[in-house]
Amino acid sequence: MRSKRSSRSPRQWSYHKDVQLSFIPCAVRIVRMYSQTMTKDSNFQGKWDRCGYFVLMERSGNCGFITQDFVPCGARALRVVKIGGKVFSYWKISPDPKQVIATISHGARIDHNLSAPLQEKGKREAKDFCEKAQIDLAAIDLIFPEECSEPRPLFLEINYYFGRRGLGGSERYYEILFEEVGKWLEERGLDSSRIRLI
Repeated sequence: MRSKRSSRSPRQWSYHKDVQLSFIPCAVRIVRMYSQTMTKDSNFQGKWDRCGYFVLMERSGNCGFITQDFVPCGARALRVVKIGGKVFSYWKISPDPKQVIATISHGARIDHNLSAPLQEKGKREAKDFCEKAQIDLAAIDLIFPEECSEPRPLFLEINYYFGRRGLGGSERYYEILFEEVGKWLEERGLDSSRIRLI
């Protein structure tokens, strides 16, 4: 088992068979081919429960997976969306405070106004990352550890195909995208009038 940690993400453990696991609690997410996702979130009670669970996963054909520290974050995640030169943010807040993953498809609500200082902090970190990685279009999910008085955002995932409800729906998303594509073309001396939003 290998540990990977940076100041901007939870500690992650890469698991291989015949490894004794001694860390708790953790969240496990298994993503299968064709975007079928099964999520298992557990606070394992003992060493044998943990080992037994991972052994069963290994035998089921999941030949390697990643676990990461469970970070209490108030059952909410900050979604930061970068579209060209524009950056938007909103919270995804789970109705169940015990829920580990806050997703709109599982009942999380959207809040654009909550914790404005944390939103600004998250937007700065995400924007900085996108500039360094040369990312023009993505949704980035961040969490803030509850136990910290001045928390730094932790990066959970980057989505290139993402839900648009927090932006005002698909029509609004395409309006923003169209505008930013036009700006991108003009910055390169190309004719933006030749593109159409249909």
